[in-house]
Amino acid sequence: MLSNYRTSKNFSEIVKILHQSTTDKKAFLWQNNGEKRYVFEIKDLAVNERFNTFQVKINNYSAFKHNSKKPTYAKFSLRETVFKVEVISQISENISLSLPYEVKALELRENPRTKFKPSDKKSVSLKVNVQVLMGATQEFQFQIIDVSSGGLSIVVSDKDIKYFEEGSFFEISKLQGHFIKEGYEVEMVYSQRFRFKSQGRIQSAYKIGLKSHRLIDQEHLTLLNSD
Repeated sequence: MLSNYRTSKNFSEIVKILHQSTTDKKAFLWQNNGEKRYVFEIKDLAVNERFNTFQVKINNYSAFKHNSKKPTYAKFSLRETVFKVEVISQISENISLSLPYEVKALELRENPRTKFKPSDKKSVSLKVNVQVLMGATQEFQFQIIDVSSGGLSIVVSDKDIKYFEEGSFFEISKLQGHFIKEGYEVEMVYSQRFRFKSQGRIQSAYKIGLKSHRLIDQEHLTLLNSD
């Protein structure tokens, strides 16, 4: 099994991880002071989505520096999630924190993933349900960032991001221009803004992660080896 960390800025995913960690017995905060690291075990956790905050109770709270210029970090057992936190207030053992803007979480992949450079120009065509056309379906082509039998991630421009919402479904109809007779239904699982260099210029777009509802056949993946 291959594993790697993935950065997520998806609010729903971040909140879900925190909710699932309310009973985590190994969760903790930590602060660095010089060469010394101070670890504070989290005894209790509550999430407040309305105010974009979460509250924890910690041990050894007298050593916690809520107004320190040094950063504070959190770690949870679920997918080895880690992130930087902003401390709002401290009342003895009770710490109030802002929900993180982004987290790093371990992603476990049972299927090997192939990564492509922009110059490889590997593409996938997706059938997209366009709501503005009263449910009509159109086909769009996107550049592939990486792919495995379990799914793929693609580059989506600012112009086309309107078709992608959390939980949206699409169908893979072509790989590298080759028609797929029985298309693969894929579901959007994450969206992440990123910057890249193209033709000597820095540009920005979205990295969209798509999970396939059935494994993509190896014979179809090999279509990406063609020019």
